[in-house]
Amino acid sequence: MENTIDSARILRRDYGYQDYIHLKIIPGASKDSIKRAMSLADRVSLNIEAATKDGLNEITTTKDYNKDILKRIDWMHQIAKKNPDFARSGHTTQIIVGANNETDLEILKRMDDLYRKADLRRSYFSAFSPVEGTDFENKEACNTDRTAQLYHADALLNDYKFKVSELVFNEDDKLSLSEDPKILAAREMDIFPVEINSAPYKELIRVPGIGPKSARRIISIRKKMPFKKLEDLQRLGVVVKRAEPYIKLEGTYQNSLDNY
Repeated sequence: MENTIDSARILRRDYGYQDYIHLKIIPGASKDSIKRAMSLADRVSLNIEAATKDGLNEITTTKDYNKDILKRIDWMHQIAKKNPDFARSGHTTQIIVGANNETDLEILKRMDDLYRKADLRRSYFSAFSPVEGTDFENKEACNTDRTAQLYHADALLNDYKFKVSELVFNEDDKLSLSEDPKILAAREMDIFPVEINSAPYKELIRVPGIGPKSARRIISIRKKMPFKKLEDLQRLGVVVKRAEPYIKLEGTYQNSLDNY
């Protein structure tokens, strides 16, 4: 950790480097070293590796999950609150998927908790791959379709402010590997179809094909001119083919969910 900080200090102060620096925080690092690292970096990250204490114990015996990892992430959050100029791009984390027996539900619950309590900026999901000569050399590699779906679901939590309880999991608490998590969630909601010209932001971003940016544009424009045609939404970036069965325009239902 000290070598990492020294490297960043040399770049910043001895060579005058002012561009982007992302520093890794080592589990168990002291509060002082974390603060010094954050004073030099644009972004910092501490990899939690697993979603639960038991999950981490499956892959390592040298780290204490609560003390060495979660406590340090909380320190990063507290330091950032007191020092807004430190690590202005925020802090992130990474988790290894498939190295232990954790479910997607456990993983996403942990991410959601960190977003809410530690102001985590982003999560990264790394698919486990066995390495010859290690204790896990015979363990099955993680399907990268799984990490792709975790990224999709994680975006719903972080960017769309979904609740974990709104997501749909199979009987093994895993996400579907073939269907979009947002569409699966939408099928279970009783808010559809929503009226584009009056629905609140929270409902608009739950429509498949509508993201935060297009939802804000819709709200801004409809105050002056109500939407009447799907083409108007398409010009804003709405993926109309996905959104159509979930919306109304001036009270007219655009399509039937039974066809999708």
